[in-house]
Amino acid sequence: MKKIILISAICAICTQVQSQSWNLTGNAGTDPAVNFIGTTDNKNFKIRTNNVIRMSVTTSGKVAIGNFTPVFKLDVKGSINTDSLYRIGGNTVLSIKGSGNFFAGVNSGFSNTTGFSNTASGNGALFSNTAGNYNTASGGGALYSNNTGTGNTADGLLALNSNVKGNNGVAVGAYSQLYANDIAQSWDNTNTSIGYQSLRGSITPANNYGAANTAIGRDALYSNSSGFSNTANGYKSLYSNTEGNYNTANGWNTLYSNSIGEFNVATGGEALYFNTVGSQNTANGYGALTYNENGVNNTANGFSALYINEGGSYNTAGGAEALVSSYGWYNTANGAGALNSNTSGGNNTAIGYNSNVSIGQLTNATAVGSLATVNADNKVRIGDADVTVVEGQVAYSWPSDGRFKENVKEDVKGLDFIMKLQPVSYNFNRLKFAQHIRQQLTPGKEKTLVEKSQIRSVGFIAQDVEKIIQQTGFTSFDAVHAPANETDNYSMGYAEFVVPLVKAVQELNEDLKSEAGSLKSDLSRIYRENEQLQKENIQIKNDISEMKAALGLKSKSSDLILPASDFLEQNQPNPFNEQTVIRYSVVSQFNSAIIQISDYNNRVLKTVVINQTEKGELIIHAGELVEGAYQYFLIVDGKVVDTKHMVLTK
Repeated sequence: MKKIILISAICAICTQVQSQSWNLTGNAGTDPAVNFIGTTDNKNFKIRTNNVIRMSVTTSGKVAIGNFTPVFKLDVKGSINTDSLYRIGGNTVLSIKGSGNFFAGVNSGFSNTTGFSNTASGNGALFSNTAGNYNTASGGGALYSNNTGTGNTADGLLALNSNVKGNNGVAVGAYSQLYANDIAQSWDNTNTSIGYQSLRGSITPANNYGAANTAIGRDALYSNSSGFSNTANGYKSLYSNTEGNYNTANGWNTLYSNSIGEFNVATGGEALYFNTVGSQNTANGYGALTYNENGVNNTANGFSALYINEGGSYNTAGGAEALVSSYGWYNTANGAGALNSNTSGGNNTAIGYNSNVSIGQLTNATAVGSLATVNADNKVRIGDADVTVVEGQVAYSWPSDGRFKENVKEDVKGLDFIMKLQPVSYNFNRLKFAQHIRQQLTPGKEKTLVEKSQIRSVGFIAQDVEKIIQQTGFTSFDAVHAPANETDNYSMGYAEFVVPLVKAVQELNEDLKSEAGSLKSDLSRIYRENEQLQKENIQIKNDISEMKAALGLKSKSSDLILPASDFLEQNQPNPFNEQTVIRYSVVSQFNSAIIQISDYNNRVLKTVVINQTEKGELIIHAGELVEGAYQYFLIVDGKVVDTKHMVLTK
């Protein structure tokens, strides 16, 4: 009996033990609230295979897959494999859907079906992609709307967010190409943008169809929609551009306001900042053409060159602050500060450091040389008040072609005008002059001008010459320039005086001709009268000798005048204008004999040697002498034997 009771007790205990264990073939009738595998004390739970720990759960609830102590909630030693995706909190965070794809991030590559070779990292990156290939998206919402677009690169929050079927686009930076075109047809996106909100575009993606643009820098080409072939490099460069094409902007805020302007080039901070519709402008340098809005074809090279130009066009400025205050047209300034005082003036040219105009409204004024300042319209100024020599290899000339001269009149004033001129010597106050024309001066320059003002010069006083012009009515004489404005000055062209001087010489020549003609007539008459008197004198002396002989009086040898054996005849013709003949007779014995021609100042002009006793003749041609009266002598053995006079007219 006792044995039966013991056996029954053992069976009951075994049954109870068996009911508290897990069967290797499975268990049924378990209660999740009370049945479990694990420990009830403060001990780690471990699972083994082949007596090697494969998995453990610590008392703090950390799980280790592998034989080590876990640090995190789940620690795995070795590789993990999943067939398609990995989720966190129910969200897919890692997936390789399709072929050759890698998607990391919540809903990254969420819709992908057949697309391959895509890489996406970030919440919603490539979310809508189904069949697009070779895309790279990094950042939340990058390429979010891409459906079938291929070969795109988007790096940054919402980069290329709205792109649907565009291909080969490159956007780097948060919101870069945020509103890329979302048309339903495949298109080639040739834009490249790098930087926060670069090429962000219109908020209506369909309006953003600009192509071949490159934007580098925060907000570069921010507003661009339909503009194409633009390059923007720098913070907010070409920020407002919407439709402008072929623009290049390099530097902070360059071409910031440009909207539809085309073919502009801006290099340097805020260059062409306010340009909106102006085209074909080139600005190089910080602040160059900053305020230009609608001016065209301007070129500015240098710090703040053409700085405030708004609507002026066709200007060229080379040098820091050249044309800095100008808004005129067709000006050219080369040199730091050149034409810095010009405002509305046009067609002006300045070459040299601070070469300038005295007032801002001049037209067609030219200043050449450092600090040269021109002060009137249609005037050229070479050098500043310090210049002492203007030199050239040949004389200056100006057009004098009769084909273009009209209303020609011979009314030039001559001797009367010239005789009224008053030549003077003077000192020119160079400092006072420089101040008058508003030349930019330094203390050193002022000292130099004072020193050079001590130089003596000769000339006329322009105001005096102006009065003489008025007095003589010689109004066509344009040698005097009178001031045209408060900074202009009197000036004078001395070369112009050649014309009235020539006229004066001509008038004097006519007077001399008249007087010479009268003198010739008088001389001819005197010569004839003298010859007649000589003949009469000889006849009288001969008559006296004959009378003495008849009266029986003895005559002295000197009373009888016999023709000389050596003599000159009067030249024939006399006066002459082509040639004349001088006949002579030398019959006495002599050692030397010459015929000598001289003027009435006793300057010997011609000498002819007579080599033997003879009667001969000498021919004088008009080309041998100038017009005038002459005397000729027969000189035998150093003594003047005979003298005659002759006159040459031409």
